[in-house]
Amino acid sequence: KQGGRARVYTVYCRLSWNPVRKKPIEIEASCAQLTRKAGLLPNRQFDVKAIFGYGVGHDVSFENQLAELWDVPAHVFDHTVDKLPPLGPKTRYYKEGITGKDETDKLKTFSTHLNKLVGPEGNVLLKIDVEGAEWDVLEHEDLSRVTYLVIEYHDLESNTAKKTKLIEKVDESFDLVHIHGVNCHNQPIFALDRVTMVPRYIECTYIRKGLTETYPCIDKY
Repeated sequence: KQGGRARVYTVYCRLSWNPVRKKPIEIEASCAQLTRKAGLLPNRQFDVKAIFGYGVGHDVSFENQLAELWDVPAHVFDHTVDKLPPLGPKTRYYKEGITGKDETDKLKTFSTHLNKLVGPEGNVLLKIDVEGAEWDVLEHEDLSRVTYLVIEYHDLESNTAKKTKLIEKVDESFDLVHIHGVNCHNQPIFALDRVTMVPRYIECTYIRKGLTETYPCIDKY
């Protein structure tokens, strides 16, 4: 806190890869608590009416906690697990996954789930950790009803040009408030060129533009 006002600073990765070579910003009173699974736990609800978590595996603690804090339903999805994770009283599990375009019995689009579970109005927090399927979602989905986007980008070492454009598409509508590389794999980084090393997997937290005051951060990372 500075002067009685809570602020959050982005974790700034000094990389040459364009999507993450961003000016650091300060976001006033938006996200405050670090969590193990999702980077930053938002404190301010804004207009969020529900929480959607995709690829949750066996850990829905993030969704459980936010659903209780904000008194909203949490909808969690994962078609790859057979045993239900511990669900909070406001959390409901669906044995389905997410796709960007072509639906199947097990894979539905975010828009289908949103219209079915929330209806034609109301914004949500969207968390996606789907082992590479996020690129299909970002290419085809409309995220205009997403207030917070918590996402893990996978396999950045391949098809980098296309993935750069998709992340730039996200940047048009959202402010990046947290970013960190994931080091849980045998080869967590790759060489972008002879001198630049880049994480293969990056977790990011975004907030929709226009909801908070943003300005350049004077701290260097």
